[in-house]
Amino acid sequence: VQGETVHYTVRLENTGGAVSGTVALTDVVPAGLSSVPGTLEATSGIPDDSGAPALRWSGALGSGAAVTVTYAVTVTTGGAEQLVNTATVRAPGYPSFTRSAPVWANWPLDHHAYLPLVGK
Repeated sequence: VQGETVHYTVRLENTGGAVSGTVALTDVVPAGLSSVPGTLEATSGIPDDSGAPALRWSGALGSGAAVTVTYAVTVTTGGAEQLVNTATVRAPGYPSFTRSAPVWANWPLDHHAYLPLVGK
């Protein structure tokens, strides 16, 4: 609902070989959401929210290493809509890739959304 806070968690894990150089994550918060200053945190590396709405993380991600990046946003849109947040990861020597996560803002109470449950 407009004015409420949504929390995002992004986990990067290197299940392959060593990565030489710095890995970079860029997450541009979409229109309809506004990043909450000072909430961008990471378990390692360097989080940077100075270019908001572009949130960035950079750091080493050796073989078997993982990092968790978290931040909060506020819903700013007043309309009922799906907002898709997309993050891009770049690592030297590898093709970049993106992942997306939707959030439904101001969803009418008579509508239901069922998301898949994924277990590991």
